[in-house]
Amino acid sequence: MIQYEQAEDIKARIRRIAEILGFKHLDLERTACIRSRGSASRRVLARCHGLPRIMQAALPAKPLYVIEVIAERFDKLSREEQDKTLIHELCHIPKSFGGGFKYHDCVNRRLVDKLYGEFQKKAMGSGNGAGSCIWIPAPLRRASRAEIRPVAVAAFAGMTVQQAVPGPRPGANEDPAPLP
Repeated sequence: MIQYEQAEDIKARIRRIAEILGFKHLDLERTACIRSRGSASRRVLARCHGLPRIMQAALPAKPLYVIEVIAERFDKLSREEQDKTLIHELCHIPKSFGGGFKYHDCVNRRLVDKLYGEFQKKAMGSGNGAGSCIWIPAPLRRASRAEIRPVAVAAFAGMTVQQAVPGPRPGANEDPAPLP
């Protein structure tokens, strides 16, 4: 039996991806993110679901989209592959945001790789998140990557480092340390 749960971490990531890549056609208030467990599919990492027009007319409802990540496979991917997968799923949503779906003749590896390159470049210069320079408390500067990862994830999700690691703010004599 498939189990579904809200995926607020994925919602924060698609919000950031959409903002950085300028996907202004996405109405993220009408886009839900779900993490599923127990899927019998073997190769699927994530899915994009749209509410078809017939359902919109019958209910009546506005267009809605759901980005579903298959926990057993998606969560094992590297951060880069996860981001590429989320970009891929967002590309399935047409500019009309009307409940329709763009198929794989439009959404392909070449497009996703191009958008991911743009995402990386823009994220590096955005001042927060992936690749940026954030303050890490002195004890964590000597910590392992595994100990720093929660801080980096929090920063990527839009939290302040102080929310992730309570403690005094850096003094004027402390330089920000880039993430390893």
